[in-house]
Amino acid sequence: LLSGVHATVAGVLLAMLVPVRARIEPARFLGTVRHKLAELESVPLSSTSMVSDRAQLASIGDLHDAAGKFLPAGIALEHLLHPWTAFVILPLFALFNAGVHLSSGALDRLQSPVSLGIVVGLFAGKQIGITLASWIAVRALGAELPAGVTLHQVWGASVLGGIGFTMSIFISGLAFGDEGLVASAKLGILAASVLAGACGYAALRWILRTG
Repeated sequence: LLSGVHATVAGVLLAMLVPVRARIEPARFLGTVRHKLAELESVPLSSTSMVSDRAQLASIGDLHDAAGKFLPAGIALEHLLHPWTAFVILPLFALFNAGVHLSSGALDRLQSPVSLGIVVGLFAGKQIGITLASWIAVRALGAELPAGVTLHQVWGASVLGGIGFTMSIFISGLAFGDEGLVASAKLGILAASVLAGACGYAALRWILRTG
């Protein structure tokens, strides 16, 4: 923080150091699990028996240790932190970092080139980019869509891709030095996010209903 490195950049660098590979091989993991499960199945096991039976406690501990070594730290952290980041950290970040002032002149500011450019970029640009890239990947590069997924559904999801809030605000703060331009950018981001969310919901609802 004191070196001047932005917290977002530091977070990305830190994430690159988190292991996403198991610390033990699958054969060793499966062998340990089979052996310890066989030990536990051969004795009378209950919800409290391991309290007085040290052998049971050791087998359960070995199973826990093997599972911990086989589960990559990156995946474990992702699942552990997801509820906090999705429902606490990101909403608080958006609340404190947005700073969008909705005043009587907001409509005029929304018509500025910066706001309109961001609205078009997020709402239309995301649809064009995501849908076109997916179409090219499938038709020209031999990629396959997941089972049951169509390009129409990809387009519907691409509309939701226009909901760019936290990262868009971060980039706007880096791109513009003038506070007036930053305010226009934030207003455009807010408008594009609302538009993309409403239209994306309607599009996917229609596509999934009609098949």
